Amino acid sequence: SHERISTVPAGAKYIYVARHPLDAFVSFYHFLPGYMGIAPGAISYSEFADAIFAGVSVSGGIWGHFQGWWQRRGDPNVLWLFYEDLKEDLEGSIRKIAAFMDVPLDEVKLTDVACKASFEWMSAHSDKFDDHFLRGYVKDRIGLPEDIPDTNVGKVRRGGGKIGGRGAIPEPVKCLLEKRWKETLGSEEGLENYEAMRSSHAQMHQAGSQFCGH
Repeated sequence: SHERISTVPAGAKYIYVARHPLDAFVSFYHFLPGYMGIAPGAISYSEFADAIFAGVSVSGGIWGHFQGWWQRRGDPNVLWLFYEDLKEDLEGSIRKIAAFMDVPLDEVKLTDVACKASFEWMSAHSDKFDDHFLRGYVKDRIGLPEDIPDTNVGKVRRGGGKIGGRGAIPEPVKCLLEKRWKETLGSEEGLENYEAMRSSHAQMHQAGSQFCGH
């Protein structure tokens, strides 16, 4: 789900995966235009940023999305994870998820899940992560014409699944994105940047582990 904390159905367990906003912006830049029938590279990073800030997609407001869920990070039914941690320690992250969901996990199942959560496996089975069904369902509702080109709207793309794609963002766009962070998570949550968020979360869990140990 892409729901904010204010609109997500209540009464469940929630696993929230955060990603560096600049890397997420690059990923979104490669995904959304194709979803709208726009050819790859037809719009610039700057034009895309202008569209996002103009509200072209509700999924573009990542800062407010972060903020709402961040304020609930200590809830017992909320598990916060970071995309970078999933990439750096997939098996450790799977163990956290299994424990949170009360799912038994032995070494055989762990190996199987880690394999199927890898970018290599998902790339080889990209049809399982294709968004054409959803796109077809919402096409009329968002005003897409019937003859719109059948572009790639899969969630697994060539060259994806990486950390650090933000290096491709032009400096003016980068400054715009960082400014939005400072206006929300910086001024209201006291988090200077994404790295500070990860550090704060790690410290919270370390303190919690020490408490439980006593």
